[in-house]
Amino acid sequence: AEVGRLASIKTTLTKGVVEPVLLYESDNLLEVSIGVANQNDFRSTFSIGISSTPGFKQSDYITYGIPLDRGGTRLIEKVGVKPGDKIFVSSFDPHISFIAFATRKFDKLEIHATIESPSFNSFD
Repeated sequence: AEVGRLASIKTTLTKGVVEPVLLYESDNLLEVSIGVANQNDFRSTFSIGISSTPGFKQSDYITYGIPLDRGGTRLIEKVGVKPGDKIFVSSFDPHISFIAFATRKFDKLEIHATIESPSFNSFD
């Protein structure tokens, strides 16, 4: 995946309402944004989770029960995912749309460390 659109889904009564549904599985180290739109004529809520293990646990949620007004939209920005991470989404009601797009791709994880030597001045 490069920078740009990764995946999209709209929740239904059988997909994403009772149980979270998979939106995207990453194969790169990415910074992702997730757009959410309520296509209902009433207020609803949505949740987003990231799991790096098989299955999905309550502790995987990064947002939970976020209110979304009728026809409203939200953008969750700067979500870091690594290879193997899965983004799951859910909503209280059907007809909530989610779109994930990469805003930044990292080629590899690099650790930069700077070691500074103390300098001593001697005044004898």
